[in-house]
Amino acid sequence: MKKALLTAFLILTVLGMSGIAAAERTWTMIPSAPDELKNPQISVDRDATLWTVSAEETWLRFNRVVYRYDGLSWDIFTKEDGLQGYYAQDIGTGAGSVWCLFDSGISRFNGNGWDSYPVLFKGKNEVWDDYRIAVASDGTVFCGMSGVLMSCKDGVWQKHGVDNGLPVDDPIVYHLAANTSGQVCVSFLYADYDNMISHNGEGVPTLTGGCYVYDGTEWKKTRINMLSTIEDFEDHVHTLTSAPDGSFWCCYSYILYELVDDLWQPRYRDDELGVNALSADSEGAIWLSLGDSIACYDGDTMTKYNESTGYSGGEVYAITGDDNGNVWVAAENGHFKYKSSDTAVEKTVPETFRIHACYPNPFNPSTTICYSTESECDVTLNIYNSAGQKVRELESGRVSAGKHLVLWDGCDDRGVVVSAGVYFAEMRSAGLRSTAKLTLMK
Repeated sequence: MKKALLTAFLILTVLGMSGIAAAERTWTMIPSAPDELKNPQISVDRDATLWTVSAEETWLRFNRVVYRYDGLSWDIFTKEDGLQGYYAQDIGTGAGSVWCLFDSGISRFNGNGWDSYPVLFKGKNEVWDDYRIAVASDGTVFCGMSGVLMSCKDGVWQKHGVDNGLPVDDPIVYHLAANTSGQVCVSFLYADYDNMISHNGEGVPTLTGGCYVYDGTEWKKTRINMLSTIEDFEDHVHTLTSAPDGSFWCCYSYILYELVDDLWQPRYRDDELGVNALSADSEGAIWLSLGDSIACYDGDTMTKYNESTGYSGGEVYAITGDDNGNVWVAAENGHFKYKSSDTAVEKTVPETFRIHACYPNPFNPSTTICYSTESECDVTLNIYNSAGQKVRELESGRVSAGKHLVLWDGCDDRGVVVSAGVYFAEMRSAGLRSTAKLTLMK
């Protein structure tokens, strides 16, 4: 891992959503990633840390590496830090973990470096090489690459195809999205040999689109309400995302749709919705990238931001919302962070509500966690491993104002001593949150 040089990073702060005048938007500059963005992908973890996959050109090779911005500085991770390969394709967060996709497998960030899991199935399509990753709520990682759809859970790979509900074994995956209910939605194309066409005097199959939802056991087909008729997809869905309430959203043929049961229902139509990125924020508003502008659908109206109304980032490459009321954009002129007081009133964590220290740290076999609260309140204090799985519940209930000391003996909820590694203490109360990193040595 190496520290990035500092250039310009912009935070866009917007004081409202619909009908807000451009004069109410302000810009603040903070340090940014050093390299020119080349087809970046972005994701944000539960600690509001931004992760970006983008290119790094060296005299040896053209790499796509992983960048991390923690609010203070940028770090760069490469194969030398344990990544599966030199060319990262996509990055995703979920279930408390950060995952990176390569053509040869996936890598999970463990707090310091990366644990890698080589892929067991190879796609056969060398023409269509789109790569997509999504992390389900149970930690299962779904990957689409070169004409194959796979998932990996605890290092065990599974190939998805006809046996569990898909129409083919070699779908060309365009988009993946996972929701809070444990479901995964996939958009893909496949060769339809039942509908052949003539090409250069030879019969070739047509490419047909599909959109399916996985419930943990099988994939189920979805259909689309084209305003007047219910139809199958004839092309791939342009984009996919999920909202905090578990609903899936897509953009197809200039219409924004929401999935209700197994039917995509139209929610908003605009001939300018040539969307290449889609995401939801923590309040359920849907954000869309429209070339060199951004739009936000709040359930009633669509608000657009472009150069004339305050957004000057240029072409939008990727967009994502986080759990803290922010929307992040990777664009031609850098990264942007959006806040809106209408959609998410940011809570400032008071200095008196936090984890102050954990001592000793690193520790073996036990450590004491010191935290404080401003007033009497309900508090939960849990320990999570680097995969985002809860290991131990240390506190759950009402506590008095002031400082508190809690001992963690290095055991999980079953009383079993946990293995050496990185862990996180997390306290929560009434929407407030504070975390601390712990290292158990053996």
